[in-house]
Amino acid sequence: MRTFTDLIEELGELTDQDITAELNQTCRLKVNETMYVQLEVDPTSEFILTTVEISEIPPGRFRENILKDALKSNFLVEVNHSVLAYLGVDNKLILYEYIYAHALTGETLYEHIHRLVTRGEKWKNAIDSGQTSPNDLEEMPRSTESKNSSPFGF
Repeated sequence: MRTFTDLIEELGELTDQDITAELNQTCRLKVNETMYVQLEVDPTSEFILTTVEISEIPPGRFRENILKDALKSNFLVEVNHSVLAYLGVDNKLILYEYIYAHALTGETLYEHIHRLVTRGEKWKNAIDSGQTSPNDLEEMPRSTESKNSSPFGF
C-alpha cells in the first residue's frame, strides 16, 4: 500500500500540479475557479475521504427543496458511489466519498476525484440555474409506485 504522500505526489504528476500532503495527512486541490477537493486519511488509515464543496445554499424553501432532492439522490449511492450532505457551519452542500486505500494508486485516485467532481459540477450547475437537482436520471430515483400497485409491489 502506498503512503498518502506517495499518492498525492502521483496525483500531482497526473494533473501537472505541485501538490503536497500536509502533516495531518490532508490535501486540498483546486479543480477550477469555484471548486476544491479536500482529501484526508481517515483515523484508521483504511480510507481516504474525498470531499467536494458544491455550493452555498441560502436559508429558505429553495434550500429545503435542494436538501430533499439530495436525500432522494443519496438513495442511489450504489450507482454514484458518493453522498450529498449539508455542512451547516458554512451553509454548503457538499459531496463526499470514502475510497478504500488498499491498492489505491495515483491514477485510480484521479479517476475517483474526476467522477466526484463531475457529479459535483452537475449539482452546482443545477443550483446556480435555480433548480433543486440535476435533470439527470442517475441523480434522482425513479418512482416505482403506480396508482394500481400495492406498497409491496404485488
